[in-house]
Amino acid sequence: MCLHRGMQVCRAEIGNASNFRCPYHGWSYRNDGRLIGLPFHKEAYGGEDGFRKKGQTLLPAPNLASYNGLIFVSMDPDAEPLEDFLGEFKFYLDFYTKQSSHGLEVRGPQRWRIKANWKIGVENFSGDMYHTPQTHASVVEIGLFREPKAEKRKDGVTYWAHRGGGTTYKLPAGTFEERMRYIGYPDDMIKRMSEVWTPEQQQLVGDDGFIISAASCFPNLSLVHNWPRIQDGDDVVPFISIRTWQPINEHETEVYSWFAVDSAASDTYKKNSYKAYLMCFGSSGMFEQDDVENWVSVTNTAAGSMARRLLLNSRMGLLADGRPVIEPLSPQRFHGPGVAHIGYNEYNQRSLLSLWADHLELPPASTLRTAIGTRNPEGITSPVQTNCPPNTRPSINEEEAEGRRSHDEFQAADLRRRSPSDPVGRGHPTRAVLGDHAPHQQRVGKPLPFNDERHLAAHQFLVDEAYLLDAQEYRHWLDLLTDDVHYFMPVRVTTALGAGFDTSPGMAHFDENKYSLSRRVARFLTEHAWTEDPPSRLRHYVTNVRTFACADDAHLVVESAELLFRSRGDVNDGALISCGREDLLRFDGRRWLLARRIILFDESVIRMQNLAVFL
Repeated sequence: MCLHRGMQVCRAEIGNASNFRCPYHGWSYRNDGRLIGLPFHKEAYGGEDGFRKKGQTLLPAPNLASYNGLIFVSMDPDAEPLEDFLGEFKFYLDFYTKQSSHGLEVRGPQRWRIKANWKIGVENFSGDMYHTPQTHASVVEIGLFREPKAEKRKDGVTYWAHRGGGTTYKLPAGTFEERMRYIGYPDDMIKRMSEVWTPEQQQLVGDDGFIISAASCFPNLSLVHNWPRIQDGDDVVPFISIRTWQPINEHETEVYSWFAVDSAASDTYKKNSYKAYLMCFGSSGMFEQDDVENWVSVTNTAAGSMARRLLLNSRMGLLADGRPVIEPLSPQRFHGPGVAHIGYNEYNQRSLLSLWADHLELPPASTLRTAIGTRNPEGITSPVQTNCPPNTRPSINEEEAEGRRSHDEFQAADLRRRSPSDPVGRGHPTRAVLGDHAPHQQRVGKPLPFNDERHLAAHQFLVDEAYLLDAQEYRHWLDLLTDDVHYFMPVRVTTALGAGFDTSPGMAHFDENKYSLSRRVARFLTEHAWTEDPPSRLRHYVTNVRTFACADDAHLVVESAELLFRSRGDVNDGALISCGREDLLRFDGRRWLLARRIILFDESVIRMQNLAVFL
């Protein structure tokens, strides 16, 4: 935030800039945080004698470090080193973030808000294997996995190591390589893993037969690793996701969820792994949908007066006298550090919440205060560490010269940056990661007249479809889709004017083909799709319809605006989604069908607990 009045200086989520200018009063900063200019410095402040620019910086992160490419920030300048904070949990973190020497490729984040306390999701990821057979029965029933994973949860192990813990699955007998192939990793990736994982990490898989699944690191970092089917057949594809739980208040959490994949993996593997992630987790993931339904309900009931009289049972895995139901595994049976328990238990949840309670009792961390403009012998008020190499960091003379640029010059530079010759696209890529199969027909000419029979037919299609979606007649809705349909909803991001894009590269909320859409619909038809049982009340409002001809008579491009209202149960607030759509309709000789839908959501952060319904 600006040193003058606290205005947010960087207002775009993504992009690159050499400097930032506060839009309120024009104070300007380099991208390493140093103040380099302010309007009328001499007239308003008396120049350097009144307010010395040299050494002034935006407030630095009090404590910043990284591990395997993940950047950690602490607001406590006296916090212990990151390596010590993570401790033995680093052993498990490597499984998610160190699959080769090439590092990770990360896409996202998806961002959405849920009406749930942030700790519920963290504790769930940290060790809750007990909920899987009940909460996630529907994804097993529709064949998303090659085996009844819910039942196998009792054979897995939970581990707690220093400040983090997680869950594992028990794999069939085999060597390290055979077990990694079983969960879908190709041989080239297995070879790279064996080159960077320690002997103990490989023993955990190869000798002990356990592979990591979900995990949490205190306070609000969670990770997940799973391997669903993404098409008919027996093959599975693994994926990795990283997320943080950002509390808005005690009743609401903003979730940031990234897809991560080994940078050295093949393009085909990356595409399929991304697909596996979207089907299972994230804003539209089928696992996620039922999880959130539970977490929202727990938060709602916890706010009531009766809940304060109830002492919840958190003793799973303990006998009445406090002894464990099953003793922790020996190092010979589980080669990972920390304490490991086989089967259902709540050891990790108790450890996590005890750690949270201990932190509440700690004295406040020392605060970093900066007296803007005060003098000291070095002329520094708030030192900042920068990662600029010595040959790229500007010299003091360069900094002072740049600082002498007038406010008018900064405005001129801003105008040049926004030159009309630059691309100013407000849209999205026409091809998505999964969209190679998608039809590529484009519009031709101006919109058709409203009385054109083709426009009337397209409008009728959208209205009829809206009524089907309102009634949740999803099997009939699937019949309106072509076999090569592409259903795509990119993640919107805030970018600077003239950036040329406003969607997150390579990340979407939906990026679906006919098979993945059919799996989502099939899940609704089970008896365990809790995210829609009881069903939501839906209303799809479609308006502003424009129709365009294509190069052939069998296709039409149709633009529309949509407002979706969704109400869940009798205690949750209703939720709204506003979006624009571009559809490609195809005539099959009898009727019009949907061949492509691109949905542009009008917010960067989804304020609906999940995207379990279609737009």
